[in-house]
Amino acid sequence: MGVVVAVDNQKGGVGIAPHASARVASEYDQQGKFDRVNALLASIHALAFGDVLLLEMQSGANEPVEVEVGMFDLIRLATALGIAVVEPAGNGSKPLDAWKDTNGRLLLNRRSNDFRDSGAIMVGSCKSTTPHMPAKTSTTGSRVDCYAWGENVDTCSTDSTAAKSDYTNSFGGTSSASAIIAGAALVLQGVAEASLKRRFSACQVRAILSDPTLGTPAQNPPEVMIGEPGIGVMPDLKAILSKKLKLAPDLCPRFRRRFGRSACRGYQR
Repeated sequence: MGVVVAVDNQKGGVGIAPHASARVASEYDQQGKFDRVNALLASIHALAFGDVLLLEMQSGANEPVEVEVGMFDLIRLATALGIAVVEPAGNGSKPLDAWKDTNGRLLLNRRSNDFRDSGAIMVGSCKSTTPHMPAKTSTTGSRVDCYAWGENVDTCSTDSTAAKSDYTNSFGGTSSASAIIAGAALVLQGVAEASLKRRFSACQVRAILSDPTLGTPAQNPPEVMIGEPGIGVMPDLKAILSKKLKLAPDLCPRFRRRFGRSACRGYQR
């Protein structure tokens, strides 16, 4: 929540899209039962075309949550309704192209005849230093669309149940990376609505954020073979706004008023 929508309180960080509204759905029901399926159903019911749904979750085996029973179909429903779903690739340190279901199918390998696409934006994580290499914990593969920082991310802290003003500088994994990408997706949709008078569909958002000509490719470690799938690209909002939406830098004053100073500074860089 802090990475995406934290407001400027002159103390801690500022979210990527601080003027966006946000809602949350618990994975536990009122009786304390763990129920991801109904949490996702409630989220889909509360959202509309062009909204962004961030799934801060992974499977029990540290893989994308869509491998769990029922989750793929609901994510596919959400994206079909135009909701841009941002899904962590998971912190399982494994290649998703080799992942098989109980029937031996390569469902997460885009080059396989068994591949199935939920439509979600699947996010890997990278090191914060440049050139950005995939984080050791991040899953990789052709299904991974884009990436963002998976370490040293500043945001609000939930480590203490007593304090209400804690911050951390060590948020990480595909959780932090997915939050960053969700923020980028919200900025993209907000600018599109303000300038084009419409929002992009879920598949359009994914195509834009994962476009290799509009982002920074990850630097694979030396032991990774050339051409082997990695974690995609890190979206470059400045390139996206100027090249894809054809918006000139003089947009900055309006951009600042709508999305906040931090987002404007990022756009100028």
